[in-house]
Amino acid sequence: ECVAILNNDTEVDKKWLSESTKVITMDDKIATVGSKVLFKDGRIQSTGQSEFPYHYWGDRGLSEPDVQQYDKIQPVPSISNCSALYRREALNDVGFFDEDFNMYMEDVDICLRLRNKNWKIFYAPDSKVYHRLHGSGQDPKERTFYIERNRLLFIAKHFPEELAANIAGYGEISKLSSERFHELLIAVFNKLIKHQGLDKAQKIFLTLNQDIRKIFNYSKHILQNEKDKELNNAIKAKDGYISEKEKQLADSTA
Repeated sequence: ECVAILNNDTEVDKKWLSESTKVITMDDKIATVGSKVLFKDGRIQSTGQSEFPYHYWGDRGLSEPDVQQYDKIQPVPSISNCSALYRREALNDVGFFDEDFNMYMEDVDICLRLRNKNWKIFYAPDSKVYHRLHGSGQDPKERTFYIERNRLLFIAKHFPEELAANIAGYGEISKLSSERFHELLIAVFNKLIKHQGLDKAQKIFLTLNQDIRKIFNYSKHILQNEKDKELNNAIKAKDGYISEKEKQLADSTA
């Protein structure tokens, strides 16, 4: 009747599953229940997810000490798939995870689809797991790419008219390499076609041209700044080395 999702780099409390089951059976309209996800040192990683500006999402309570401030069973807009229990009936109703996301935002996407069909999302504080965050050792640049790409895939799927206003986000997209940036744009265009149709996808993408150009120009600006910093650091290091050699020569001649 239920399907449990659990990351492979976790350790579970002995009541992990029973507490999630207890909450999901409180109401036939509860579609999914998220656990309290903790770091190994006991700090909070997630007690559900909250929406930020530009359609970013983050874990509620991230890095806070766990002092029972999130110990209430309650509805939340989204839960982390690090540890979640889903009602099979609800999955059959809205469909399974959207595999276009690959990693990140697939939990936010399915929770939105569930809420749109009047299913409920709950958090179970006594269902606890301990998680080694990014335990797979993912490269930070790769992680940034997938976060930015999937945020835009989410917008393209659910809020296509908001793409132009949100494409730049917090600016992290400008730090992508040109190859990754073009890969991201292709993925977004394909997502628009898949969910909005070709005609609407082309119209929406035309409105993004100016914003894409601005992001690309800013990306070149950031890259040049980084090169300038590296050059200045190299010059300073060389100057320091020469000065030290000169000082030694002066000391020896004295």
